Amino acid sequence: MKKTKRTKLVKLNLGCGVDKKLGYINCDIDPKLQPDKIIDLRKKLPFAKESVQEVVLAILKKFFWQPDLLMLYVYGDTSKNGEWGAHKYGYTPKLWRETIQHLGLSPRNELKIDTNYLFTATKQNKSSSGQPIICDSLFQYLLTPWHYLRKKQVIWHVNTEYSNAIGVLLLRPLSRLTTKIVVSNAKAASFVKNILKYSHLRMDTL
Repeated sequence: MKKTKRTKLVKLNLGCGVDKKLGYINCDIDPKLQPDKIIDLRKKLPFAKESVQEVVLAILKKFFWQPDLLMLYVYGDTSKNGEWGAHKYGYTPKLWRETIQHLGLSPRNELKIDTNYLFTATKQNKSSSGQPIICDSLFQYLLTPWHYLRKKQVIWHVNTEYSNAIGVLLLRPLSRLTTKIVVSNAKAASFVKNILKYSHLRMDTL
């Protein structure tokens, strides 16, 4: 859904538990907690595109101990990655700053509260990076880290399947550095989603 002038920007408190926040749509999967909205966060969020002004993940981010998993969740589909229920990881300020660089976010504030931290970040404005770099072959995909270090937006055009070994060991890590992946057919879409574990929210179809 495209954003219109009438779209009201909202603030989300995802996985709120009992910690409900005034001015936010408090979301949780447990109806016993009486959230504003009952949402299964393994599924696509039921909000219009570009309608969310702020997202609070006070509890949820502790469930991700790999940056790639957190990035996948923030952008969308993690329903099949098998990483749910792992309440293991604690983010230090340094690690959080390193992680959000991969998410296209800029740090705003870090506040220590007892044994916890409250991190605030905003979406980066990528307009200054110029025209995106289009990569449409395996060789060009391998150049993605070079473009990424130059702060370029990288878009992959995928029109074929590769072997699982190439997909998992080589292309999956590199795909985390892209801005978007565009697929041209159903087989390419299946490869990108199931082998690369790439979020459907950043995948387009020609």
